[in-house]
Amino acid sequence: MLEQGDLEDGKHYALWEDPFKKPCYLLALVAGQLTSRVVTRSGREVTLRIWTTSDDVPKTAHAMYPLKAAMKWDEVVFGVEYDIDLFNIMAVPGFNM
Repeated sequence: MLEQGDLEDGKHYALWEDPFKKPCYLLALVAGQLTSRVVTRSGREVTLRIWTTSDDVPKTAHAMYPLKAAMKWDEVVFGVEYDIDLFNIMAVPGFNM
């Protein structure tokens, strides 16, 4: 994240830069009343966020478990630790992927 802040009428913005090229079908713009669930693990701190509508936040606990399990599996099997401080997932109704 390069920049974030508040706008008029209670709106918020965030400006991101991803240095890695991706095909256009992997990009999306999502707007709405979104909140996140933040979890850190012991040792090196990594923030895991699942962004979703307020009504769906309780459902994110189910999604957080396999994410944390996959990260642990990478560490145990390959000796690889996640190398950045932030991992975001977008989970909104009506998104077809």
